[in-house]
Amino acid sequence: MRLRVSGTTLLAVFVILLFGSFSALAPEPDFGGSVINYFQTIGKTPQEKLYLHLDKPYYGAGEEIWFRGYLLNAITHMDNSPSNYIYVELTDRGDSVLQRFKFRRDSLGFRGSIPLPADLPAGEYYLRGYTSWMQNTDPAFFYRHGLQIGNSIVTDILSEVTERPAPDNGGTLRIRFFNAAGGVHSGIKVSYDVSGKDLKTVTGQQTTDDKGVLTVQNLKLSPGNMRIAVKFEDETLDYSNTFNINNAPENEYAVSFFPEGGSLLNGITQHVAFKAQAATGFSLPVTGFVTNAQGDTLTSFATEHDGMGTLMLTPEAGQRYTAETRSEKGIVKRFPLPEVRSDGMGLQMAFRNGAIFYNVQKTAEAVWPDSLFLIAHLRGDIRLMLPLSAEKTSGKLSGDAFPDGIVHFLLADESGTPISERLLFVRHPDAVEWNVATDKPKYGKREPVRMEISLADLGGQPAEGEFSMSITDNHTVYPDSLGDNILSNILLTSDLKGYIENPGYYFNGPYTPAVQRHLDLVMLTHGWRRFRIENLTQTPQFEAKYFIEAGQAVSGQVKNAFGKGASDASIVAYSPDCFMMKRADENGRFLIDSIQFSDTVSLILQATTRKGGSGVDILVDPETFPEADSMPFPYGKDNLAGIGKYLANVRDKYYNSGGMRVIQLKEVIVEAKQKQRNFYATMAEKTITSDQVPVNMQSRLVTDYLSTVPGIRKLSEAKLSIRGSDIEPLILIDEVPYYDNDVLTRIYMNEVSSISIIKGGSASFFGIKGAGGVISIMRKDGSEPIADLPAPGVAFIKPLGCRTIADFYNPVYETPEQKAASSPDLRTTIYWNPSLRFDGTGKASVLFYTSDDPESYRINIEGVTKEGYVARYSADMEQ
Repeated sequence: MRLRVSGTTLLAVFVILLFGSFSALAPEPDFGGSVINYFQTIGKTPQEKLYLHLDKPYYGAGEEIWFRGYLLNAITHMDNSPSNYIYVELTDRGDSVLQRFKFRRDSLGFRGSIPLPADLPAGEYYLRGYTSWMQNTDPAFFYRHGLQIGNSIVTDILSEVTERPAPDNGGTLRIRFFNAAGGVHSGIKVSYDVSGKDLKTVTGQQTTDDKGVLTVQNLKLSPGNMRIAVKFEDETLDYSNTFNINNAPENEYAVSFFPEGGSLLNGITQHVAFKAQAATGFSLPVTGFVTNAQGDTLTSFATEHDGMGTLMLTPEAGQRYTAETRSEKGIVKRFPLPEVRSDGMGLQMAFRNGAIFYNVQKTAEAVWPDSLFLIAHLRGDIRLMLPLSAEKTSGKLSGDAFPDGIVHFLLADESGTPISERLLFVRHPDAVEWNVATDKPKYGKREPVRMEISLADLGGQPAEGEFSMSITDNHTVYPDSLGDNILSNILLTSDLKGYIENPGYYFNGPYTPAVQRHLDLVMLTHGWRRFRIENLTQTPQFEAKYFIEAGQAVSGQVKNAFGKGASDASIVAYSPDCFMMKRADENGRFLIDSIQFSDTVSLILQATTRKGGSGVDILVDPETFPEADSMPFPYGKDNLAGIGKYLANVRDKYYNSGGMRVIQLKEVIVEAKQKQRNFYATMAEKTITSDQVPVNMQSRLVTDYLSTVPGIRKLSEAKLSIRGSDIEPLILIDEVPYYDNDVLTRIYMNEVSSISIIKGGSASFFGIKGAGGVISIMRKDGSEPIADLPAPGVAFIKPLGCRTIADFYNPVYETPEQKAASSPDLRTTIYWNPSLRFDGTGKASVLFYTSDDPESYRINIEGVTKEGYVARYSADMEQ
């Protein structure tokens, strides 16, 4: 395995060797120290990067998205990030967060599943993942992954946009409503809300025609993304949907130009990269030529890969250059090239055959600075600081000093300001070898497959790390060879800002010269990166507004009757999962940390004065989450049409597993008794439900009834005690604690759903407050609020807790009866293991059973070694 050497060590090696050759040009000690300090400061600040390995590339409504999360150090790619919680969101095209879940790291890492509702409309979505700490950085570097989600369950009302409004003064929108049987929804009143770029929201109502089509005319729209919300105004059918579309003309496009090194330099022959992009956001091929102000043609060019290419140009100061381009559809456009600088310097770079070549280009008017340095870092880890001179402007470096990834080269003088910059992608031959073997060459239905997997470095030594494994059915799940995977994400897309088309292309096959060339085009046309450097001599500033979430926490302030912080106030937090007591500081601020709660649990916070008195208010700090930003992916081409078999499989599996059919009818209100949930009933020695209360007690006060319950004494009109204790019990009403037991004189039994009596060891859960036992009263839904009660200093909150981890169901067919069972095995993900563990010899064993279609499966293994080397295995298991 390729050994990882720290940037500081490498820098020392480079400084010793290079300064030995260029001793007269060695930088002043303060400059070299400033540069080292700059990158050491970056390294000391935790940098996190998140990637999710999904079990398959697309999904259907009603399914679960299974994932393994890799939270890595963004600099070293090692699995040593301090955060213990990640957030994963499902977001739609309209930038609305539909689902948000929190996952906790356990002994197997970050893993879990995201349920997709059965009524989720088909369309394009994206997953976004981050930690609390990652919110201190640009959200563009959160984990993002575009998803196609179909729906074969909701079939009674389907819809499609049949005409998009053209960007003019009279655009027409048409939406058709139909069902899976071929019928249409005609004569339905539909309210609509249309908004878009430079468009004031248009609302209205129309009736669908005899073909089920809603027509909205005279929409004045500019090209771009638009949002259309529709809702049936019907007594029977309940339907609403939001369409997010792009109405940009398909023929519209733009071409951007990027001189290597950053600027066009007078009299210097340079590479100029370019990128052609349609208004939809996708690339397109173009051809063209460059002319000067006099109309002379200087050079021609054509795109090479995904709308990108380069041209050679020797510009002259004072000239203006224009590119005339033609798309495949014959659309001709003209674009200006950047202005030419008369004085300047530029950096020219290349990576070939494991070596890095550099060359400094300078205009005749530019003055060579007293000191000039070539500096390089890999994800904030400094790797090179090389002094240059007017006599030595080019050279060759060993690529072995740079691990795989994006290397950022800078030309800088002693002021520390970058003069020219260049990104270069360095990639070496694979440093690990995979071996995957099955126990048989061919399998039948529902047969066991025993698979042996080994992973070793090139020297044959076992490779250790964290890995996950997915096996999918090739007949229903088509692999996305061009989409993002762990290699393309961790090494490429996570460190660049902006959309990169088909990132998997650069990592799915042999690293040929053509692929290397195409990846260099990405480097030349994507200047926005994770680490932006303004001045190397100034220590980078970092302000942390969000903390590293090592444990869950709740914070806030306790205020007294005068609205000031209640110094040294006591705060108790409890739920069925936890109990904790804390003290506020001199300003009434409190932090309850290291508290664990799931996403189904509510927390109760009770505050009292330092001496245990009431009369205080408790204010809980609200949870904050990053705003949903615009989807970072272009509006895609409809990829759902090709997965009809998959969606049919999802539908059949959903119904066979007991899923309810979704019919979009108006809600019918049926009066019925509803069970009230009492979180503390499981702790209770006795729980009394409303149907156990005698009729003659239904109109009595709760204290009157409780005095008849064995084991409870009524001391006065409002005071009770549980036998065996002279201390008044803690009273909970709808799970909220009340220390003024006069509240019991305001509750009648006809509004009570249940009463739980908690005492002894179970009451110790509530700490000293439960020393006299606990009486938990749950009131029926619709009960009137308890009036005129003093503020009890109680906060009843439901923060975002951790999602409970479920295990992926891997069926077992061990007996003849199991193998002959009539229930069909419709798995599309045949096997999912979020934590594939290798033993000390670098081997792992896997056992799974084939489905009813065992002919062809796809194996995907992703992960990171303990040294931070990103690895992936993807191959078919053919029979």
